[in-house]
Amino acid sequence: MKKRTNLLLIIFFFCGGSLSAQQHLPFYYYKGNRIMLPVNTQHFLVYADANRLSTELFAKEFRINEWIEDGSNGIIEAQVNIPNDNYDSVINVLKTKDYVIDVEPVIGHSKFVNTSRLFYVQLYDAQDYPQLSSMASRTGVEIRGEVPFCENWYELRVNRNSIGNSIETANMF
Repeated sequence: MKKRTNLLLIIFFFCGGSLSAQQHLPFYYYKGNRIMLPVNTQHFLVYADANRLSTELFAKEFRINEWIEDGSNGIIEAQVNIPNDNYDSVINVLKTKDYVIDVEPVIGHSKFVNTSRLFYVQLYDAQDYPQLSSMASRTGVEIRGEVPFCENWYELRVNRNSIGNSIETANMF
């Protein structure tokens, strides 16, 4: 008998989007049901390295809808508006900029929900950590560590070199 999948995925709220909003609609599972997420193809969440780019230059480069992090912790995070018909090309261009850490989608059209680079995974057993580590390596995901007070729960984070954004990658796990 095949061994059951060793990883159980839990996504905190909405944590990511899609590499191609037009072709690969992002989803998450809730009570066993697959829930599709409406990606806004005109807005992106951009994470930038505050040591390589100031908030002033960031604001000149992008049309800011909402500031989330001001750079005081080393990261600038903002929801930006980039009107363009080709969602994938915008993401690819953004990820080529040396100061960009990650680009995540924004969910919704009339009301925007920002996504996160983080997602959480619960292992069935602590002995499954090597499998988690191997999968993280294959997908370009960083294991940030065990979640305090939550046995066998781990926080993971995507970046611009990860296979997909946080929802896509979380769904892989």
